[in-house]
Amino acid sequence: MNAVAVQSDGKVLIGGYFSSVNGVTRLRIARLNGDGSLDVNFNPGSDSADSLVSAIGVQPDGKVVVSGQFMSLGGSARFGMARVNSDGSLDDAYQPQIRRSGVVNAVAVDSSGRMLAGGDFIEVGEVSRNGVARLNADGRWTADSTRAAGRTGW
Repeated sequence: MNAVAVQSDGKVLIGGYFSSVNGVTRLRIARLNGDGSLDVNFNPGSDSADSLVSAIGVQPDGKVVVSGQFMSLGGSARFGMARVNSDGSLDDAYQPQIRRSGVVNAVAVDSSGRMLAGGDFIEVGEVSRNGVARLNADGRWTADSTRAAGRTGW
């Protein structure tokens, strides 16, 4: 296990490079109940992350942002970053603009749902971002996401 995040209801999200949890198939992401049992209501399906999930962040609306070395999640191309709904299904509305040039090893979510992403990537939204970027809650980078942070250069 490489990633852990606790939701406001006490359930625990885990990520890594595992293929099962408590004998049930779960590829690289799962959610546990407070007693450690598998939450069967959170099911990313058999085509979840195709490689390592290294970080997990929970947005204020309860949606879950995952990052790692994967190239697809939920059967759709997602290069190092994706978001899943409360049931574990891929959130198609979330379209992060991280390019294929690397992986996202860390993610932090602020109280507004915006994220800081860190890793081995060089471009976000066709703009040079050497290893760190601030993204809006929908996963997109805009100049406003940098201004909102009160910083320049990332």
